[in-house]
Amino acid sequence: FRQDLLLEGRVDELIRRTQNGFHVYLSNLRAQDSLQWQSLPGRVRLQVVDGKYVRRLHPGLKLRLRVKLKGLREIVNPGSPGLGKKLLRQGIWATGFVKSPASISVISVSAESSVSKIRSRFRAWLRGHVAPKCGALVEALILGDRKAISNHDVEKWRDSGISHLLAISGLHVAMLCWFLYRIAFLLFSSLSILSERMDVGRLAAVVGLATAWFYVFVAGAPPSAVRAGWMLTGFLTARVLNREVKVGTSLCHAAICMCLTDPGCVVDAGCQLSFLAVMALILGMPAVNRTATWIRDHMPYGFLARFTAFVWTSVGASFLCILGTLPVVIWTFQSIPIVSLVANVIAIPWVAWGLLLPSMIALMGVMLHLPVSGLAEVWMSFGAEYAQEIAHFFSNLFPKLELAGLTTTKWLILSVSAWFLVLLFHVKRWRSILMYSASAGVLAVT
Repeated sequence: FRQDLLLEGRVDELIRRTQNGFHVYLSNLRAQDSLQWQSLPGRVRLQVVDGKYVRRLHPGLKLRLRVKLKGLREIVNPGSPGLGKKLLRQGIWATGFVKSPASISVISVSAESSVSKIRSRFRAWLRGHVAPKCGALVEALILGDRKAISNHDVEKWRDSGISHLLAISGLHVAMLCWFLYRIAFLLFSSLSILSERMDVGRLAAVVGLATAWFYVFVAGAPPSAVRAGWMLTGFLTARVLNREVKVGTSLCHAAICMCLTDPGCVVDAGCQLSFLAVMALILGMPAVNRTATWIRDHMPYGFLARFTAFVWTSVGASFLCILGTLPVVIWTFQSIPIVSLVANVIAIPWVAWGLLLPSMIALMGVMLHLPVSGLAEVWMSFGAEYAQEIAHFFSNLFPKLELAGLTTTKWLILSVSAWFLVLLFHVKRWRSILMYSASAGVLAVT
């Protein structure tokens, strides 16, 4: 194929942010050759520089644009899978870039699916009811689309160690599932014809599970959200069948289902981070929760005891997630935001209750064609504004720990030391051995 050509295609996937702009995935391709149009198989991935022409794009648009394409070549980092093979598994046979964003022209808009229509309606609602900067943050948090957020703001979230909140994850899916489960439970409990004849908790679990999966597809089905969906399937299916709920079993169920539906997910960094974080929480949080219970039972002044227990639980969870994901973080990003240990303690509760909850209420209102309360709008705008302030404050507090040029041996030592510290929360014996081994590993690397 020619490298420089006029291309037509349909925007197939969500636009994903790169360092220099966006990646646009096109399918249903046609290329102009000697004044004739020829059909091309598969898909292509194009890099487009950020700008006003790009921010108007969304899945379903049919575009005509001048591009420079190149065939796939094997780009392999030591110990990592080939990028070319990964793209081929996705049906992508070429990559390239758009020579001029101004050359992009929209030919037509294809028929939108029901999920795309909900996303479009929610975007339109945000533009009419929320300030642009706050609406961009809500769009990233709820729909997983970061194209409206400036590069400066994304860097601030990344430097403060809380950029994981911008990715659709278990926090988002669980928040919506819990909210709908509680509403359905209260509604079914008030109906005597149901509450007297059956366990309304089972029916509410079905409603919560169906809503969670619907939201996973509305958000674009990223690996972290799919993992949360499969884990909730294990949890709530056990609730429906009156079986014992085991967190580890649910995580294994999610891993098996994801590998069966998409075997390539095992090499995705987002999927690896998601599973490692949950594994670390499963191993370490029981010990953290036992300490928090002891603090509430033995510390004087009830309010102070509950607050101290909350801070301890938040710091423990943040510390476990940092340790659990350390192998992938230092290999992929070559740096560690030290301030994230403190930033997550403040950012996670604020984003969950101050931003996600009102945004979910607004999304459900838009989805069901119901009016959204003005209180939800104010609540959402207030939460988004101060979430940005939290990210900006902590991004300037401490510099990131740079680990550029880390050898494979040092990476392996740091990874094993981090998981020794995670196991330190879980085991009751050999704690001193784990502590000495982890300390020796860190000292050897430094």
